[in-house]
Amino acid sequence: MAGESTTHEFNRKIRRPKMLKAFLSKKHALYESVDLGTADHVVLHFKEPVAAEDAQKLMASYSEPNLRLQVLNDKKNKNGDNITTAGGLTKTDLVKVAIKSNDPNAKPRFRIVSKTMSDTARKCEPLQLKLWRNAVMEARKSLGVVGFVAIRKETPLYAKIRELYDQDLLKHADELEADRLKNKEMRQKLSSDKLASGVTRTRVSKTGAKAAKRKRTVKNATKKRA
Repeated sequence: MAGESTTHEFNRKIRRPKMLKAFLSKKHALYESVDLGTADHVVLHFKEPVAAEDAQKLMASYSEPNLRLQVLNDKKNKNGDNITTAGGLTKTDLVKVAIKSNDPNAKPRFRIVSKTMSDTARKCEPLQLKLWRNAVMEARKSLGVVGFVAIRKETPLYAKIRELYDQDLLKHADELEADRLKNKEMRQKLSSDKLASGVTRTRVSKTGAKAAKRKRTVKNATKKRA
């Protein structure tokens, strides 16, 4: 009977949304809504993306360790719309870039890319790549090529591109060497700034993730039996 009364009091404590809201406000959590469906299952909705580990640490000081916490829609808003990409980028981190086409009658096409990566690519674009791109555009224009045409060896298009490209390489030999050294220094600076800011990406293998999931399942089952 003592165990039943303890469980009843625990259920009453968890089923009070006001107590949980007050606790989250004291901890400065990004509280949006709480769904207390069962006694051992709490679903939290956050206004902004929040890591599940941070939510677990937050709730660890509020309730017993047997409480199962589910962070729902940590990358969506209350309407169910995505507010981050798979990599964690928000709307302010993205930019719409137009895709160039040689066909004047083609409809405009755009692509959503990372603003930082786009700026970095423009700054670090090698001169050699620019020369190749210009040679391709000039060759297509001179041969009257419209639409998609694969650039393959032993074709008139490739021969024309290669001719123009080799001429440009000879003209800009000194500039190519200087550009290579400049881009090398810029990439080293970008990588050092990234490490200094603490922005790193850790990859977890599928095997390791599955093993960790099985370990958590066994641990939860052991707690329930106890």
